[in-house]
Amino acid sequence: MSDLADVINPDLLPPLLQDFERLIGLAATLDLVRTYGGLRIFIPTPSRVTPEHALVKIIGIGGLIELAKVYGGEAHFALPKAERALLAVRNARICHEYQNNK
Repeated sequence: MSDLADVINPDLLPPLLQDFERLIGLAATLDLVRTYGGLRIFIPTPSRVTPEHALVKIIGIGGLIELAKVYGGEAHFALPKAERALLAVRNARICHEYQNNK
């Protein structure tokens, strides 16, 4: 998914995910949404981030540490699905493949 994330307008994201995008980048935010969108997640405090954490496998340890600095230790919260942004990614991929496979 990361290859076309650069062509997607971050304004398509809900406010929480716009903040995530500012902290960890659009590609990592979209990867997180594809995996956990619509579910409740918990972000640990920075001191509790480990390489084995499930979110590290998706956004990397640096990304999780950045999120933990802002959201670490808060109660579980729902991660928005960002359907408009994911639809835009899908549409961009279709256009890209169509243009390259004429």
